Amino acid sequence: MQAPQSIIGLALAAAVALAPGLGSAEEKAKDEPTTQQRDDEQQATAPPDSELVIASNMPMFVPPNRGAPPMRLGGATRSAHKPAEALPRMQALVPEQPGWTLASQPVLYWYLDKTTDFTLEFGLQRVDPQQQIVRKRLSRPAQAGIQRIDVAEHGVKLEPGHIYFWFVKLVPNPDNPEQDKIVGGGIRRVSADDALTQELANPSTSRPHALAQAGMWYDAMDAYAEAIDAHPSDSALQQQRAALLEQVNIAIDSSSR
Repeated sequence: MQAPQSIIGLALAAAVALAPGLGSAEEKAKDEPTTQQRDDEQQATAPPDSELVIASNMPMFVPPNRGAPPMRLGGATRSAHKPAEALPRMQALVPEQPGWTLASQPVLYWYLDKTTDFTLEFGLQRVDPQQQIVRKRLSRPAQAGIQRIDVAEHGVKLEPGHIYFWFVKLVPNPDNPEQDKIVGGGIRRVSADDALTQELANPSTSRPHALAQAGMWYDAMDAYAEAIDAHPSDSALQQQRAALLEQVNIAIDSSSR
């Protein structure tokens, strides 16, 4: 039976196999933003000032790194002394492979099916070379459902050309780490190419659809969260977000904002 820290180590080791070459020449270009591309980050990731435009069709996520080592961790409890059903269900809302983002300070999403009094921790680590960036206790969620972690609130920025691993850990018993429950996944910051930058600058573009189609998982998820916050009674938005999650084999009650 592997301890939780060993499980994290396995996810990081898997990512190292992906990190050294960082993919094709085209992907390397995405990792090395020009001055114009750096200026485009705010435009590419911020919600538009004009009226919200969301297409009626379901989004289509196109994974940008098919075949890359998986980094998503589930929430299984690794100790027989604390049955999994006694703990909240947790899920990192990420693809199996490292998800992409345009943002230097993205928002990370995870799911908790019921509130808990147990300690929750957030961690962010860089892969190759391995470096712990953040390790902090989280505030206890006020309600169950989809939860957010804003990287900006932790005072760090993701650098282009690096893969990171983030996780949320639930600690039922500080004296027995084998009871810890951990979920997490990989993230990689890239820069928008000219086509995506132009598409996002168009006020008639459905942002979550464009971002998902371009492989920007974290930004597509955040675009839906922003839209749902703005229009909480629009069930179509929640259905589209659920469809996006189903494409990476995640099924949860996504009606939470």
